[in-house]
Amino acid sequence: MDAPSRQRFYDVLLADVVAHPRTVILSSHLIGEIEHLLERVVILDAGRVLLCEEADALRAKGVTITGPADRVDAAVAGLAVVGSRELGHTRQVTVFDDLDDGALARAADAGLELGGVPLQDLFIHLTGKESR
Repeated sequence: MDAPSRQRFYDVLLADVVAHPRTVILSSHLIGEIEHLLERVVILDAGRVLLCEEADALRAKGVTITGPADRVDAAVAGLAVVGSRELGHTRQVTVFDDLDDGALARAADAGLELGGVPLQDLFIHLTGKESR
């Protein structure tokens, strides 16, 4: 299906599920396109279940932390870093961990930028060869 047809399909599916509640299993490689529809996420990788969680809980575990490399490294010490990018002295890491408000507050207090992580990015980081 092309993109407009898929969007129409999702709209019709959602309306039908609202009218007739039930469990629907969606399988897609276009995670960003269906993310808003998901309540529970199962990630399969190489024939095994990598994780199975509520979508909101999964989103809460992912955060990007951006700033000077040394401060970012200090903020993520002991956390599960699943991705990293650098531009000069600036580093952005993607963390996938049980994050408490204290760790996030300390990172913000250190002048670091915190951001959410789209589910598609988490899928990429968690199933990429570098994270194995």
